[in-house]
Amino acid sequence: MGLGSRLKEVLKDKKLKQNQFAKEIDENLTQLNKVLNDQRPISIEMLTKVAKRFPDLDINWLFREDAERRRLVNEEDVEKQYYTPKHAEHLLGDIEYSVERLRKMLPEE
Repeated sequence: MGLGSRLKEVLKDKKLKQNQFAKEIDENLTQLNKVLNDQRPISIEMLTKVAKRFPDLDINWLFREDAERRRLVNEEDVEKQYYTPKHAEHLLGDIEYSVERLRKMLPEE
């Protein structure tokens, strides 16, 4: 399951139509559909909009090929876990992993 398929799953769970979601995040529907159908990589700008629209979504899940189901981040988890140095380091590693994957998706200049 690719990033697009996972994002489609999120939209389905949230009962959002693709055109409605495109309007909400101010994205071109054609470009969004290409991402959702894994025909093009997601841009950092679009990923940022997705993260802002779904603050409870673990964005790393979108990139993990081995992840079986979406993990939601909630405030209680953040308070209990991510404020410790060990968990902050782990979270930073996840972010670095995601950024590296995004860089590999970008066309070479």
